[in-house]
Amino acid sequence: MRRQNEYDIENILKQCKRSATNGYKIASQQADIFSNTLMDAVNKIQSTIDEFNTSPMYDSEATAVLEHQLLDIRDSFNKLSESLNDDLIKLHRSLSKFSITLFGRTMAGKSTLMEILTEGDGRSIGTGSQRTTKDVRTYTWNNLEITDVPGIGAFEGQQDESKAFEAAKKADLILFLLTDDAPQAAEAECFCRIKEMGKPILCIMNVKAEINENDLEMSLWDVEDRFDLDRLNAIKNEFLAYDTKFGQEWQRIPFVYVHLQAAFFSQRLTNKNLADEFRKISGIDYLKKRIVDQIREKGEFYRTINFIDVVSKPALESEETLLKQSLLNSAQGRTILSKRRKLSDWKDKFYRDGLKQVDSAITGIRSQLYSEIAAFAEDHFDDEHADKAWDTLLKRLGITDRCQALLERFESQVNDNIREISREITNELKIVSLFTDDKDLRMHRIIDGKKVWNWGSLIISTGLSIGTGISYLVGAALTGPLGWAAIAATTIGIIGDWFFKSRDKQEYEARRRLEENLKKNVEKTCNT
Repeated sequence: MRRQNEYDIENILKQCKRSATNGYKIASQQADIFSNTLMDAVNKIQSTIDEFNTSPMYDSEATAVLEHQLLDIRDSFNKLSESLNDDLIKLHRSLSKFSITLFGRTMAGKSTLMEILTEGDGRSIGTGSQRTTKDVRTYTWNNLEITDVPGIGAFEGQQDESKAFEAAKKADLILFLLTDDAPQAAEAECFCRIKEMGKPILCIMNVKAEINENDLEMSLWDVEDRFDLDRLNAIKNEFLAYDTKFGQEWQRIPFVYVHLQAAFFSQRLTNKNLADEFRKISGIDYLKKRIVDQIREKGEFYRTINFIDVVSKPALESEETLLKQSLLNSAQGRTILSKRRKLSDWKDKFYRDGLKQVDSAITGIRSQLYSEIAAFAEDHFDDEHADKAWDTLLKRLGITDRCQALLERFESQVNDNIREISREITNELKIVSLFTDDKDLRMHRIIDGKKVWNWGSLIISTGLSIGTGISYLVGAALTGPLGWAAIAATTIGIIGDWFFKSRDKQEYEARRRLEENLKKNVEKTCNT
């Protein structure tokens, strides 16, 4: 029987400790750089908010959302920084230890492996009815610290799962234990999470074949029969095929086939020849050699990278999240700018066409009024109530109604266009949002439909309000209709609120103001 000291790696572990010390220094420097980078990013975001506050397109609600984003980033990174420091401190405490964490589902054989490595009496091995390992436990083999975590298939909630993966954080090497029955999805999901942590993994497939102590010769035959490589390789490939589901590469993960029950049984046999046979057929010596070889060949690298990954992995993931959020905000901004240009182009056309319609209406009204002047003067030249008669004539001719109909047509055109652009923006922003998947950093969206409408109203009303100045081209006496066009533009923002607030309330206020202004302009036109 091979002696355990043949696996001695004491000198290698001393070198691993020096590598771990170097890794800790590098990780600490990375943590400081990361903190400084964070502060720089926060300052730049704050500068962006300040610029936005002075922009012509300023919107207090959008600014508030940007500020919420900044707070989200700060809070998330503050927690991340605290977590990084805690992890570094925990790793530094075990600077002299090479840590191995053992994962596997309930009854996969983790406790049996522990009994083999520690040459125990088997008290910790489960009976098959329930999990044995309910908490994280640690033992030592060959100067290596081995941590056993609760079984994958027996997680009783988030707390147990957190214990398992928290223990894996400090691991230099993961031993992932499977059995030679059908791989389970829970095992693949656990394996995926470990791969995301960047941990080196050695997979152990535990062959299950019962040992009959009353017929040891037959038991040896059964164990050997279960070690059919074609069968075991097929099971291995079935498990590795899960990698496509998670978008990872698992095909190069090393596998070792063992029969842990046979290895444990060999330690209890007094018959040396039988013990050697069971030990040899179990594959336990090859497993120990593979573990030791891993440490001899890559142990220094594992110890160094373990410290560095504590900082670099979360930093890279957070950077990716920030980049995705930045791309989302940028895409939203491009969408808004594109629609703003579309709205601006429509406004220019609407402005030109509207002036033509107003000019045509004014020409028709002026012509009609001029045709009435002579007859009216003949009938009312000595009428002290001529002004009232003229007002009656204007009403009979329906001039006010015609002007109001033109105004309502303008209003309807503006509302329809802004409503359509608002709908387009809302849908496009939803599509853009589908391409982001925030992880640890969850931030507020910047754009909503309300802001789109307000910005559209600003663009329209700013351009159309200059129409009142053009009225001088057709004479001050008929300023009213052009003034009404300007009034229509200034009411767009109010009308827009119908889609986001109380329609009845806003409609009443808008109509009341519009009617008051129309009355003033009609009276001004009639009295001029």
